[in-house]
Parts: sequence; C-alpha cells; structure tokens
Amino acid sequence: MVASSPTRLRSAVPALLIALGGLAMIALWIPFTLAHGPTSYDEERVVGGMTMIGWGFLLGVVPNVLVGVGLVVARSRLRESRGRARALAVVVAALLGSALLDLAFLALGPPFSIFLLAPATLALAVLSRGSGLRWGWALLATAYFVALGLLLVPQATSDGFGGFRIYGLAAHVGVGLGWVVLAAGIRTSGRDGSISPKGAHTGVK
Repeated sequence: MVASSPTRLRSAVPALLIALGGLAMIALWIPFTLAHGPTSYDEERVVGGMTMIGWGFLLGVVPNVLVGVGLVVARSRLRESRGRARALAVVVAALLGSALLDLAFLALGPPFSIFLLAPATLALAVLSRGSGLRWGWALLATAYFVALGLLLVPQATSDGFGGFRIYGLAAHVGVGLGWVVLAAGIRTSGRDGSISPKGAHTGVK
C-alpha cells in the first residue's frame, strides 16, 4: 500500500535534515582543512574570509545540530528495541552536546564525542541487522572507529604520514557520507526500519 502524504512527510523531513547535516559536514571540512593545513599545526591561513577557528566553529555546530534534530524527529523509526533506543539516545546526546561545547568554546576543544559515537553507532549497526538502516549505521561506525584510531596516534607520529588530514577525511567526509546513506534508508524504510517497497511488503527469511 502506498504511504499517505503525512507518512511520507514524517520520513522526508528527518531524512532531509540528516542528509543536509551530512553534506554540510563534508562541505565545511574543505575550507576548514585548507585554512588549518595538512598537519596538527595550525598554519593560520584565511579561506573565504575566515580562519580555521571560524570554519571549525561552523563545522562543529551546524552539521551536528541538523543531524541531531533529524534523529530526534525520526526517533520512532529508529528506536524499535530498548537497545536501539539507548544507543540512539547516546548518539543524539553526543552530537548535540558536542555542538553545544563547540558553540561555547569556539570549536577549540578536543573531539571527545567520538568516544561515544563510535561504539553507539556500532551498536546500532548490529542491532539493526536485517533493517534497511543497517548500512548507514555500519558506514558511520566504520568511519568513527577509523577516526578514533587515528585520534589515539601521537601527534608527532601522525603528522609524519598526514594523519591529521586522514582523520578529517574519516571524521567528516566518511561520517558525512554515512549520515547521507542513513538518511536515504530512513526515507525508504518502514516504521521498524525495514525497506518499504511501493507494493506489498514480502518478508523472505
């Protein structure tokens, strides 16, 4: 049965917010990394009239707020079990908490939220097995864990192989793509996260 307009709207709005957040994360990282430079040392370049601090502020606040609000709006589709509800709450709290800290400290703090986001998205990927949302969560978990691993490498070692920029590719480009994939899954999924075709739904074991 074709979904009604209100049902389509309920899936379209959060999917749009999350996708915009993911795309903003990718787009804002480009001027941020150009202004900062390839290593952990800030080269204090000016790109588009702003330094790394200005771009970092936008990068830390805008995408996280868009994605966090989108997840809150889509929560009925994402928290079908107690485990998924708890993991989703951690993700939302980490995103919005990180945005609040960046708002307060102008994005100068370390990315502590990744220590929560990596395991929480992994839990959602595992708990969403058989769901159309699994691949989005899996891509997010992979990107977050790669970024987390790079974050734990000492700066002196990391700078030797461009670790700062590789971290950015994982934490912002990879994660941004993950949110876009998850948004597509939300847009095409049923209430429980299963794929909802235009015709009758047929389950196959």
